[in-house]
Amino acid sequence: MDLSTLGIKLPFLVMIIKNLKKYFTFEVQVLDDKNVKRRFRASNYQSTTRVKPFICTMPMRLDDGWNQIQFNLSDFTRRAYGTNYIETLRVQVTPLPILDPCKLPHSTSLFLREALLRGRTPRRVQVVSPRPEQGSFLTH
Repeated sequence: MDLSTLGIKLPFLVMIIKNLKKYFTFEVQVLDDKNVKRRFRASNYQSTTRVKPFICTMPMRLDDGWNQIQFNLSDFTRRAYGTNYIETLRVQVTPLPILDPCKLPHSTSLFLREALLRGRTPRRVQVVSPRPEQGSFLTH
């Protein structure tokens, strides 16, 4: 297995996200049966879906409070590219809407909770800070 990728074979991504009324996007990179790396990007500031050879961008609406996002990567890969999902290589969240590990829902994975408590995330889990023009995404 390539240690620089997540190498997750299960085709479902489930995230619990709190709507902080800020710009939010997540991106998932997958490998398909043509051995091509494809990306899916969902964001709350985009209004139309676009499919290009290596990236599919789509709008996402978040309700007030906590949201459960269920993303069927196999279905999206088949519908967007006509290929079959093989594995998830990378997940990127920009900006991370949940920063206080003590306030994470109990269903959050122990892996991520412990990484946040230690103040670090694994190299294969990428957290990107917001651009300066977007302002801070922390609320106190």
